[in-house]
Amino acid sequence: MKRLIFLLLAASLTSPAYCEEGDTSQEFCLGNWCSFKLCGFDGCVWRAATGNKSGGGFIIDFTADKKHRMVMVVPMSNFPSWRGTGSNYASAQVRVDYQPIINTILARNAAQNMMVFNFNSNDFSKSYLDALKKGENFRVRMLTDDGEQTFSFSLNGANNAISRAQNGAWGKTN
Repeated sequence: MKRLIFLLLAASLTSPAYCEEGDTSQEFCLGNWCSFKLCGFDGCVWRAATGNKSGGGFIIDFTADKKHRMVMVVPMSNFPSWRGTGSNYASAQVRVDYQPIINTILARNAAQNMMVFNFNSNDFSKSYLDALKKGENFRVRMLTDDGEQTFSFSLNGANNAISRAQNGAWGKTN
């Protein structure tokens, strides 16, 4: 579990909204997911997060203004050809279980030997969070210079973690 928390904290460092030193509190893990409050100089977010076998992570941050942000973190080693390219976007197909595929573009940032892919919140509304809570698997298929790659994340425990983070950020009791 320490590896998962380290990975998820490292991902937070790539956003200008977070400071480089943060503190987590109120951590709770169930199944493959954890939820916790992450605070830094710029304020706090509530985070629901999971990892996968390849060292990647999927993160959903919730803020007090009732917004959420979805991010996928993948080791840079999965994208050896992408290091020198000027492209900051990747085409992706995103799917929960066998629900309809969402075709989207993911913005990328490279930091700390990790690729951070930001999901467009317009494509993944609050109703999409409900699909994540009810599903079993979340998959992201990307087409990059390194070919087609699929990243899969178990949704075992997602319902509790996402609900807890949502409620924590939006001022509801758990």
